Amino acid sequence: MKTKSVKILSFVLVLLLVLTALPFSVMADSFVVAGEKFDYELNEEGTYTITGYDGEDEVLQIPAYIDDIAVTELSPHSLYNDIEGYKLIIPETIKKIGGNALTCSNLTEIEVHPDNEFFCDVDGVLFDKDVTTLIYYPEDRVELSYTVPSTVTEIGAYGFHYGGQLEKITLPEGLKVLGERAFYFVDTLKEINMPETLESIGSGAFIGCSELIAVRVPDSVTELGWGAFDSCTNLQSIYFGSGIQSVNNELLTGCSSLMNITVAEDSQVFSVEDGVLFNKDKTELIKYPSAKADKNYTVPATVKTIKTEAFSHVTQLENITIPEGVETLEESAFWSCDELRFVKIPDSVTSMGYGFSNCKKLERVFIGKNANVIDMHSTFADCDSLIAIDVDEENPYCASVDGVLYNKDVTKIIKFPKGLDMKSYKLPLTVKEVYYPAFADQEDYYDEFYENLEIYVDDCLLEYDYQDKGNIVVKTGTRVIGSHAFWAESQIWGISLPEEIRYIGSMAFSCMDMLQAIYIPAGVKYIGTDAFWVSDICYDIYYGGSESQWKSIENIENAEIPEYATIHFNSEGNEFVNPVFPEDEYDYEYSNPELGISVFTDTDAQLNADNITSEELVASVDELLPKATVEAVYEINLSRDGEEIQPEDRVVVKIPTNNRFARVYRMEEDGTLTDMNAEYRGGYLVFYTDHFSLYTLAQKVASLYECGDVNMDENVNIKDATAVQKYTASLIELEDGVLSFLADFDKNKEVNIKDATSIQKFIAGLI
Repeated sequence: MKTKSVKILSFVLVLLLVLTALPFSVMADSFVVAGEKFDYELNEEGTYTITGYDGEDEVLQIPAYIDDIAVTELSPHSLYNDIEGYKLIIPETIKKIGGNALTCSNLTEIEVHPDNEFFCDVDGVLFDKDVTTLIYYPEDRVELSYTVPSTVTEIGAYGFHYGGQLEKITLPEGLKVLGERAFYFVDTLKEINMPETLESIGSGAFIGCSELIAVRVPDSVTELGWGAFDSCTNLQSIYFGSGIQSVNNELLTGCSSLMNITVAEDSQVFSVEDGVLFNKDKTELIKYPSAKADKNYTVPATVKTIKTEAFSHVTQLENITIPEGVETLEESAFWSCDELRFVKIPDSVTSMGYGFSNCKKLERVFIGKNANVIDMHSTFADCDSLIAIDVDEENPYCASVDGVLYNKDVTKIIKFPKGLDMKSYKLPLTVKEVYYPAFADQEDYYDEFYENLEIYVDDCLLEYDYQDKGNIVVKTGTRVIGSHAFWAESQIWGISLPEEIRYIGSMAFSCMDMLQAIYIPAGVKYIGTDAFWVSDICYDIYYGGSESQWKSIENIENAEIPEYATIHFNSEGNEFVNPVFPEDEYDYEYSNPELGISVFTDTDAQLNADNITSEELVASVDELLPKATVEAVYEINLSRDGEEIQPEDRVVVKIPTNNRFARVYRMEEDGTLTDMNAEYRGGYLVFYTDHFSLYTLAQKVASLYECGDVNMDENVNIKDATAVQKYTASLIELEDGVLSFLADFDKNKEVNIKDATSIQKFIAGLI
């Protein structure tokens, strides 16, 4: 380790000699520098980009230069703040303004330096230099009407974001493009004209314009984006002109007052029958008007696909007849169809999305012999009156027992209808696994779990009792531990399962931060996938059978048994534990008083800990962490008789920091970094290591990652959705940057369970 440190130091000294001859801006590359009020970074052009603002100026003046270096860009979201009613002044040097950089709820006026070659202002509104594109209308203006200048041919993306108090917007003849979300949640807008020169309406252009009553899309429009009129809740009538070239999903999602849809007779893509919108040849049913007064409706025989949210928020329909010939029910096709009572899915249907969730009066469902339900729970979630889900016996994907939905071989319960009395229901003996949301619609499910330490799984009710502090005994007679049964329980240290347990569901003990020991009886036949996922401090698994029996448990290879767990074979039950903290596990504790670093080990030695200087940081770490701000680099090792030694076992290291969101990375011999997955405990980052090296404390910069990448591992996956779920349940904390840039997936300035769902849909390719 010393040899490596000497080499790094030598390299740093040589590099510093070179860098001292260069401007400071070279060394600042890839660092975000905090100025008095602005955060900024050096971009590829060698100029500065503003990345954040932390001031309270009523007149916010963007600097033209910082340290004689021009400021040329505003990054996305960079000026978001809580200042009441402020004015923004843009200097002559700004060339580029990132998406949503100016979407500030309190901005009243924008002024652009007259020498700016790229932008200008007209009466406080931002335009490009030649006034052909309206870039941004300040959100906090108080005028009730606005006339767009006659030279404008495009309203840019988010151009009227929230739109102040506007009730009427007059668009000029000659306008060609309404950009993506151009009128995003202008919820006061009552009237807008679309000129016959208009050619393109972007995705979500009028999303959330809840006061619009009537809309006419002119014949000149050829492109109509996804969700263009989403959540226009008071929209009653809409006309689609003849020029539209293609049909997009969720065109009228959330238009709960819609009564009348009309289209041009010579439309190339739309047709209307009895007020219902179809594609041209009526093979796709696109939208049934939500406020249409009919009680009964039969889908035409020509229809092959019922599109996404086609019947969503329909308020009057009680019966819908789906004929043979329909093949696909897309996602949320019947979501919140309020009065729907009975549905029969014909044999011709082969694919069902999240179809019937939140149909409050739906009582019975029959699923034909070919339907493959994509998400069987979500399809019927929040159906308060549902008492039976029946399935054709020939269906190869799922089955029904007494109205309860199972997988085909009845080994996994999928959905327990909310209208059934669950306490009188007994699971079939074939059941191996209880899918965790199966009983989620039962009103007492979560309340009982958290208040009385009871959850519904086997025989509809699994009970457990605390023994000592943080230890649990599951009641005698329980046969199945359901999927996610103890997921993310952070106060449980030990679990003892009864001898009757036969099946343990997927992720049953996952994300248990304090679980250290568990007793599993010899009779267990199956352990679900990821049963112990991210329960890394489970040190001891006490098993009632032999090693050969353990290896024969079905699916054991996918259970994610913790790497450092010891399996104690032929054990007895009630193997409880007391909470173990790092200092209790080892014979020796070594501390460095100056740095506050501690090491816990069974090795008799001396601790060496040094803080690497900031110059060495630039040379050895910066290139390896381009998306992080580095706090410190430490060299930590043990020595005996003046010679460095590696520990004889796995040791614990504690490094003090006030930043609970920092991470610890170990620099390997080949120069790569390994995330040590350190936990923040009482002012320390605590982690295990089996050998010593250089350790870096750094915090990743959320704004440099893709939206949805909540854990900032450069992948948007199910772990990110889980992180949002745990945050909304107050099981974990997230830093401000993660909340605003990454976890707020739908960008509505609020992080909730909808963001987790949206991330899951994104992963599945549904959005």
